[in-house]
Amino acid sequence: MNTTLNLRYVIRGNIQHLPPVLRLQTQIPAPIIVLKQNVYEHIQKKYPEYADRTKLILTDKEIQQYLDAHKIRVVVFPAFSTMRRCKEVQIFHGGLSDKTHLETPRLSLYDLILFPGQKSVDKVKKANLLDKIIEWDIIGYPKFDPMLTNQLTYEKCFNNDKPTILYAPTWISATRPKAGDVAHRFSPHGESSLPLWGLEIVKEVSKKYNLIVKFHSKIYESEENIHKKM
Repeated sequence: MNTTLNLRYVIRGNIQHLPPVLRLQTQIPAPIIVLKQNVYEHIQKKYPEYADRTKLILTDKEIQQYLDAHKIRVVVFPAFSTMRRCKEVQIFHGGLSDKTHLETPRLSLYDLILFPGQKSVDKVKKANLLDKIIEWDIIGYPKFDPMLTNQLTYEKCFNNDKPTILYAPTWISATRPKAGDVAHRFSPHGESSLPLWGLEIVKEVSKKYNLIVKFHSKIYESEENIHKKM
């Protein structure tokens, strides 16, 4: 494994942060630091080829100590985190949404930001933050590369000729105590289409198309929520 770049990937604990990191492993292999036991166990079980380069560290302080001890020069984040111990790169893990991640001055903390598309750049520019970023570029999503290059292996889900649509709404933010009106930037339901239009989308779209619904990993299944209704 080539680690001459002295680089580490850091996954804070959401399983959805894993795909872009695994895709980049094929181009820039480097150890992966994981902060949650369940994500670590998932990698060990489903991706054993990466097991030996995955390290479980449970606190930010311990990660900082690890980075210092190993004299790490570059850290890549697929989600909004900063360690301020070395050069830091933000690669993102999801699509453009109504969340405010692209409208925060925290973007100026990264040494390099790799945007998935022009719309993300436009949103940062509209917030008057683009000129505050040290360096940036547009690269798309590395996790989609196998699909774009026709190297993706998959099994057919439907035995018909109708087009297939993927509906993958983001999670529903919980109201923060004392947050007031800023708790929800999109609507009283959070930044997701799911509670407002999810059921109607399923009803209408499925009349003409095959529909695959992919819930966000933070939309936990229970008897009362949208899982049961769908």
